[in-house]
Amino acid sequence: MPAAVLKFALRIGRAWGSTEHGPERVAFLQYRPVLDNRRLREELGVPLRYTSREALEAYLLARAEQASVAAGRRSLEA
Repeated sequence: MPAAVLKFALRIGRAWGSTEHGPERVAFLQYRPVLDNRRLREELGVPLRYTSREALEAYLLARAEQASVAAGRRSLEA
């Protein structure tokens, strides 16, 4: 699916309240970082704080919190 179409669909979906995701997520989907950290863990013994799933969930939670804070600021300014 072309990125422009997905951005448009997400913009509409969020405006209608059918999704919490917006067009800003498209770049992450297109260019998400992918790496194999096996050697980092096994050879260097680096303890990792998050699994891939937990890292994504932490990212999404942080974005949601930022949006909430920004919305609160806008309502105070109005």
